This record gives sequence, structure tokens and C-alpha cells, in this order.
Amino acid sequence: MSAPHEQRSSTQAFVLPDGSQHWCGAHAIRRPTPLGSVREHTLRDTIRSNVGRLTEYPNAACTSCAGATCVINQGAQRTLQKQVADWLLECRPAAQAEAQRRR
Repeated sequence: MSAPHEQRSSTQAFVLPDGSQHWCGAHAIRRPTPLGSVREHTLRDTIRSNVGRLTEYPNAACTSCAGATCVINQGAQRTLQKQVADWLLECRPAAQAEAQRRR
């Protein structure tokens, strides 16, 4: 149990492809109003300017943070693996021809 004077703060920051920044994975998926955009300000500056909003957390969305974070990370991993595989195919014309025959 937290002491009344103890301040909790976010330990994460999620940035979506459009640049919007959220406190955590659950908020990135639910997409409430973002904290800001990394296209306009640095990650640190956006966190600093939103410290006053920490009283809003944790809330109901926070209970699904671990699962949401896992889903986001797995999706990013799949996308990255496909991109690397495509780059490798571009480097090997014979492998590229073989992969096209299999499709």
C-alpha cells in the first residue's frame, strides 16, 4: 500500500507510428488523447509536461497494460522479421527466385 505522500510515476512510454505518445501499451491501444507527439517535442519533454496528469493513473485501462504491451511487441516483432527476410531476399537473387516459385 502506498503512503499518501508517495508519488507514482509512469515507467513506460509508447510511441505510435503517427508520433503520438502514451504512458503505456494499454493506453496506446485504447488511444485516449495522447500526451503529445514525438514529432513535435522530445519524449522527455512530453513526459515532463504531463507530470501533472499522473494523478489520472493507474486507472481501469492500466489493468490490461501487460497484455497490450505483449500484443504490441509481438506485432512489431513480426513486422520486423518480415522486413529483414525481405531485405535478405533482395540480397540473394537465387533465393528470391526460389521464394517466388513457392508462392
